[in-house]
Amino acid sequence: MSTTQLLEASFLDGLRMPHYFNGRLLTAEDLRADQAATLARLAWLGKAAGHGVVEGLMASQAGNTAVQVTAGLGLNRAGQVVRLPGQVTLNLVPPSGTAAPGEDAGLFANCTFEPAGNGSGALATGAYLLVAMPVSRLEEKAPLKGLSGSTLPPGCAARWEADGVQFKAIRLSGFGTGGSGAGDKNRQNLLAHWCYGSQALRRLPLDPFTFDDLHGGLAQLAPTELTECDLPLAVFYWQGTKLAFVDAWAARRRPVAPYALDTWQGLLSDNRVAVAQARFLQFQGQLDRLLAVGGAGALVAADHFRYLPPVGYLPIRAPDFLVQVLAEELLSAGSFSKQEALVQKNTLGLARQALAVKGGQTDILAAVRKRIGLDGFDLLKFFGTALPSDVYLIDGESVDFYLQHSWFDEAIDLQVTPSFDVYLVRDVWLRLVGNALLAELDQVLPALGVSFTSRAALRDRVAKAIPPAPPGGKDVPYAVFVKRIAAMVKVPVKAGAEPTGITGEITIWHSYDEVRAEALKKLVEQAAASNPGATIDLVAQTPADLADKLVVAVAAGEGPDLVLAGNDRLGEWAEAGIIQPIDELATPSTAILPIALQSVRLAGQTFGVPQSLSQVALFYNRDKLPEPPATLKELPSVIREFKLPVSLANTPYHAFGFFTAFGGQLMDAQGRCTATEGGFVDAMNYFRQLQEIGVEFVPADVAAERFEHFDSALIVDGPWHIARFRSSHESSLAAAPLPAGPELPARPLLVVDAYFLIANSDNPANAVKLAALLTDVEALATLASEALLVPARMDVPVEDLLDSFRAAAAASTIWPQLPQFDAWWGPFQQMMLSVLDAGANPAGEIKKACAQMDKVNGF
Repeated sequence: MSTTQLLEASFLDGLRMPHYFNGRLLTAEDLRADQAATLARLAWLGKAAGHGVVEGLMASQAGNTAVQVTAGLGLNRAGQVVRLPGQVTLNLVPPSGTAAPGEDAGLFANCTFEPAGNGSGALATGAYLLVAMPVSRLEEKAPLKGLSGSTLPPGCAARWEADGVQFKAIRLSGFGTGGSGAGDKNRQNLLAHWCYGSQALRRLPLDPFTFDDLHGGLAQLAPTELTECDLPLAVFYWQGTKLAFVDAWAARRRPVAPYALDTWQGLLSDNRVAVAQARFLQFQGQLDRLLAVGGAGALVAADHFRYLPPVGYLPIRAPDFLVQVLAEELLSAGSFSKQEALVQKNTLGLARQALAVKGGQTDILAAVRKRIGLDGFDLLKFFGTALPSDVYLIDGESVDFYLQHSWFDEAIDLQVTPSFDVYLVRDVWLRLVGNALLAELDQVLPALGVSFTSRAALRDRVAKAIPPAPPGGKDVPYAVFVKRIAAMVKVPVKAGAEPTGITGEITIWHSYDEVRAEALKKLVEQAAASNPGATIDLVAQTPADLADKLVVAVAAGEGPDLVLAGNDRLGEWAEAGIIQPIDELATPSTAILPIALQSVRLAGQTFGVPQSLSQVALFYNRDKLPEPPATLKELPSVIREFKLPVSLANTPYHAFGFFTAFGGQLMDAQGRCTATEGGFVDAMNYFRQLQEIGVEFVPADVAAERFEHFDSALIVDGPWHIARFRSSHESSLAAAPLPAGPELPARPLLVVDAYFLIANSDNPANAVKLAALLTDVEALATLASEALLVPARMDVPVEDLLDSFRAAAAASTIWPQLPQFDAWWGPFQQMMLSVLDAGANPAGEIKKACAQMDKVNGF
């Protein structure tokens, strides 16, 4: 049974259209009424779609006295279509001296206007708004039917009602009143922001309840001047006899959706976003024009801009300080073996000397800057004293993030103490500086007498530190400035002093052994003592139980705030929503090793605070082997020369670095096995060659036991065995990176222990603060000395063994986060046993292992 109740209908001022039926006598009035009704309905649809420029209609300066408008389409506030089918040039000084409004045939009768001065073409000096409006006129002739019985000729009438576009210039008399401080250089910026209402927008926080959408200068124009029929296209400034500039985005807007509510328009309406986007485009367009004029390196922002958008992209020439810092970083990237370091010591010294010398043939900084380009703005001159004391290198994915979050922010006012940050995209500048540096080193080092071999080694080292560019991309030197949000001031609600620092309850789960757990407990106790407002609970789990218990606890809405664990679970936990990103809660320390930070990032987001590193390296007995082999080619010779007993682990984990040293790649981007395409077969054949000279491949625990008892002179293993091996070897124990392959360095799998923030934490901000405290310099120094953990920071002083592992980490493989990676362990363990124990053919076994891995992964 229906529950709908019928109420009354309303036909008040309803639209009326002729009703057609056979036999009805039609008159011209009936057909005109039909046309009017159709136009009214189309106008309603137009209003529903919004108002603004749909496409084209871009206005620009064409000579000293003309404005050019491209073809395009738009909708005015009356809902009418404004269509320009082809490009037009509007002469602001018409030859006739007059400009008459377009004839109207009735289609747009409500859009007629009376021009000032009877249409005189002489414009007074000042700012103007260029608008377009629809017009129509009658064209051609059609014969009339003569009246019955009349002897007079029937005559003719107009055949078509044709629509078109009428342009007009509206004097912006409100601009410049009250002392705007406008001059020839800054007038364009001031006029644009007068249109946007940037000064008026500062009133918003005073009374958000009544602040409306009509705060911009254009909104203050009288409705008889800027009518609902007008579509704004640009502003221009007329200097009596010529144009000073034409600025489209000061007035041009993309279509603005209608706002359905009567209140809070100033905060919520789509017009706020449209104006902000135009504000950004206007700034970038004005920068382009300044660059085109030339001499951008000497320009000062305050001369041309009072207002800047909250976020802007500034094309710049390479700053001295940035080139110096990045060039030094590139020269210091990676690590050499001790033998290579002896050869490279002089080369590095000469390269750094070349960086430092100025004013002569070796002014390499100036040469690098010149190679990057000198067409942009000078960052220091452009901002002057407003430039922050520090600039930041950021990840490229942040650039778009900052811009998209700027639409509801106020402009930066350079006459009020400006507060903004300047960011440089790290990968872009590393490639720009790195490639220019390589080119200059190729010229400078030969002149300094550096040998070809040393130059090649240094060049290879720098080249490997330059991040690869995405396909199809081109690096452009630019900076991003971002308005800084003022810090909040906390006002205590309760009487008495509020606790400072870390506050609230925070629970940490870990699975460390007794020694590491004791050192961690010490750090937590110190953190609790220095933060009396915090209650920190450290809970130990067994390594086998931690992951399963965490999944169950989070699903039940319980569990810890932080979990200290390896990044090998990062992808799984992030996808399952067990952990959450921390980018909005903390900025990572610049002292963290880049590879450690990359290891806790996924899909452009940071999920953890790195603590320590672990990957395999080469342990060796210094008494039996004075220097470790630098390359895999040297290793067999060293074993034979010193008659070394050697036992190596026969697991794919310990062998991974050898696979990469021969150019092997386990998976493609989709997780499909690619081990058959090279590298893996070469590595397994290499292992068989080692077997021929007496090297034994045994289980990892057996290999460790043999090294511990001096039955093996070297071993591939991780830092977790440092305490064990030192107890037997004492001062003879040493470590080094895995020997490099024929073409590539060995890149073993890297595990980074980090504090991960649990998704349902009740105290996320303080949990991340605690993670940062537990990974600062003092904390990691304690873990290094008492638990022999390799710190993930570069500024923590450590003993030689830990330092060797930390240096080797830079050339490691970040633990793959593809779920398909889990399927490689069993098949490739069996492959190694079949080849090394049973003498099976490496190529066939690797093909079999790949097939098994892909089968598990559903390929």
